[in-house]
Amino acid sequence: MMRFTTNQDIKSLSARLSEETITSRELTEAYLQRIDIFNPKLGAVTELNQKSALLQAESIDLARKSGVPLGRLAGIPVLIKDLYHVDGYTTTAGSRLDISGLLPPVEGPFVKQLRQAGCIFLGKTRTTEFAMGGFNFAHTMPWNPADLAIKRMTGGSSHGSAVAMASDLCGFSIGSDTGGSVRQPAAFTGVAGLKVRRDFWSTKGVFPLSSTLDSLGLFAKSARDLHFIFEELESQRTQLKEDPGFLSQRSVRLALPTNHFFDHCTPEVQTAFNNCVSALQRNGFEVVPIEIPEAGEIDPVFGELVPAEALAFIGLDRFKAARDVIDPIVWQRASVAFESSAVSYLRTLRRFHEIIELVRQRLRHFDGWISPTVPATAPLASSVTSVEEAAMFNRINTSNVRPGNLFDHCGISIPIIEPASNLPAGFQLMSGSLSEHELLNLSCRVERVFKENRLSYSVEPIQSP
Repeated sequence: MMRFTTNQDIKSLSARLSEETITSRELTEAYLQRIDIFNPKLGAVTELNQKSALLQAESIDLARKSGVPLGRLAGIPVLIKDLYHVDGYTTTAGSRLDISGLLPPVEGPFVKQLRQAGCIFLGKTRTTEFAMGGFNFAHTMPWNPADLAIKRMTGGSSHGSAVAMASDLCGFSIGSDTGGSVRQPAAFTGVAGLKVRRDFWSTKGVFPLSSTLDSLGLFAKSARDLHFIFEELESQRTQLKEDPGFLSQRSVRLALPTNHFFDHCTPEVQTAFNNCVSALQRNGFEVVPIEIPEAGEIDPVFGELVPAEALAFIGLDRFKAARDVIDPIVWQRASVAFESSAVSYLRTLRRFHEIIELVRQRLRHFDGWISPTVPATAPLASSVTSVEEAAMFNRINTSNVRPGNLFDHCGISIPIIEPASNLPAGFQLMSGSLSEHELLNLSCRVERVFKENRLSYSVEPIQSP
């Protein structure tokens, strides 16, 4: 029997490790036990290396007993999306295509950052093929723990990491976000998801979907946990100064887009979001309606850049030769680039950079902008039965998150509850003017307002029968 529960905020787990009331080995064993019990149903974890994880944990415990100074994430077990190269693990990018040799067998700066922080690598999590979209037919989708009775969509492509976090299979988990692939599954599964700017954390050592749009991200139980994790990771690179303004009474001005972001919203999600906005306004936040017409350009920009850049990395001939093993949804989406021209690609790339500047100017007087993360709660998995339906699902359910990548903003999805169904939704807070650290400070304040007004969704980790 475990003598403690893993279901604690990350700061509490860190404190217990530092105080040596638990060991990293005990914590690692507890998560490995939960994975063994629940992953057969959830399908979130695709590869484990228990021996390596336990050896890492024992090393951290020995260092702590020896008085070696350790950071606050030392000994915390993590799961990481199967796009990242991690020594001792294979990288498949969710594909049956042999991609060995495409990604240099060297850990990238972000994985090294996790190692330097003392994090324990438990294993890899499921992703859609090449991280292209939120749903595959040829690859199993993980089970959304927000509803254990019937299978619901989890979003993509970091859905394995989101499900793992929502099911308490790790201390925190790692994903990537090219068109909402952290924020969307965070909203569907009821956890918090952070997306940084595309050049904030290096994507070296990570299988690329789009070299222009890719960014890295984290999943945790709450914005407060994300703030703690981010602060610890970044303390290795730079000295962060606490900004008391966002955590106390500083006036905050947020833009509320009047176009695009409510086109596909269900009445229930819109009501849940409006309740959150009203709570913020009662607590001194200024929310200003504004039109952001550039959001309407997501389809042409993504439709040109993502397939072309994905095929440029995989190799056109290699991709075409693998027609029989490529998921049909991925094939349809990527094949539009077979006849892509350099002129069209470069024209779109130039427009992408123009949009970033246009939106920066449009929002220069705001701290950030807000919207529902997803337009509806997680649909039933059975609602998508064809390639055409999958394309429509991806298009609609990423309509609110892809603009954040288009604008190159950092952002977060904070879990809120949709009371009619008791399922999770997401409150999206994005910014081009705040740093990631400032955004997380602000997110903690926003989250506190939601909790005080009983608007938050709190994950209840699944329990043993």
